[in-house]
Amino acid sequence: MVRRTALQGTTVGTTAKPVRCQPELVYEEVRHLGSGAFGAAVLVRKRASGRRLVAKKCCIEHLEEKQRKLCLDEIALLRRVQHEYVAQVADFIWSSPNRLSYWLLLKYYPGGDVQMEIDRCRDDGFEIPLGKVKNWTTQLCLALSHVHLHRIVHRDVKGSNMFVTGIDNIVLGDFGASKQLSETQCMAMTSVGSPVYMAPEWWDGRGGTALADMWSVGVVLFELVSLARPFDAGNVLSLVHKVTNEPPKPLPDDCAEDARSLVVSLLQKEPTARPTAVEALTSPCLSRCAELLEIYRGGLEQISDERLLEEARAEDVAAGRTDVQSDGDSESESGSNGSVSSFGELNIVCLARSATGKTRTSEHEEEEDDDEEEEEDE
Repeated sequence: MVRRTALQGTTVGTTAKPVRCQPELVYEEVRHLGSGAFGAAVLVRKRASGRRLVAKKCCIEHLEEKQRKLCLDEIALLRRVQHEYVAQVADFIWSSPNRLSYWLLLKYYPGGDVQMEIDRCRDDGFEIPLGKVKNWTTQLCLALSHVHLHRIVHRDVKGSNMFVTGIDNIVLGDFGASKQLSETQCMAMTSVGSPVYMAPEWWDGRGGTALADMWSVGVVLFELVSLARPFDAGNVLSLVHKVTNEPPKPLPDDCAEDARSLVVSLLQKEPTARPTAVEALTSPCLSRCAELLEIYRGGLEQISDERLLEEARAEDVAAGRTDVQSDGDSESESGSNGSVSSFGELNIVCLARSATGKTRTSEHEEEEDDDEEEEEDE
């Protein structure tokens, strides 16, 4: 018997399967993480497995029917959009029988977020290393280029929505229903600081597009290199005036010229004057880092393949099979074909650790996914 058959509602993006309407039965709340325009973010623990996730408690009651549909369609699309720099959507549960509120479950990243790093460095009087700045900005642009390709506009890009996952790596999260924010709801977001990152077109009635996301990237990059924001004001009206009419504050004199140039191009008042995410990745500031990340991804695959090969060889030896290639032959072939030692500027030890960790995480998540499927089909 399928346990969910007695529940009302339909799965996001479909009309066939019933869904759960009592998320509290599946997830135990651990602690409150924050609040936004659409609800609260809560750290939860899955009762069956103990896995920790972030629950975005969202309410769409204030949206018109068309906006609700667009919002839910976007969530359904996000669940299918997979990218290493986009936060993973783990689950979706209606939290009311009338389907006007829901929980969006996201992977939990315990490393904190980029805004925490900015605040910490500002308080301690340290600069964020330029290499880390470029790496994070590159990964942010890679994430945006991917979601923009799928016609998803984030609309709330900021440091607190960029979650730190490992050695200088981030993922972009908190998509939620941000695409459907109205002007009134934008004003409501002042309590969480989002207006600081909103492009001029948000405030003059033109509405936001993918290029509005790129303005937000410019604000984040400005913060990363200066530990300050490009526009400061005592209230929202003053902030809107500065964003729409005044140039940003000057960057520090010692700011790298390629970073300065990218910030200037991203903080153009006219949306079409800004680079797209793909164009930003080809800029002098990010192009080298983007190339290295491509090598990095190739290295992860190679290291993972080599680890699996070594495990298979060990199993052969343990089973008494003698037709196993020696380690010496393996090293020779690796050297002739271009081993991971050819990565040059990349830290090979970090790559190996990251690759191994990533493999373990993926395997663990696959097991959890299998458990979830078994639970649903019991």
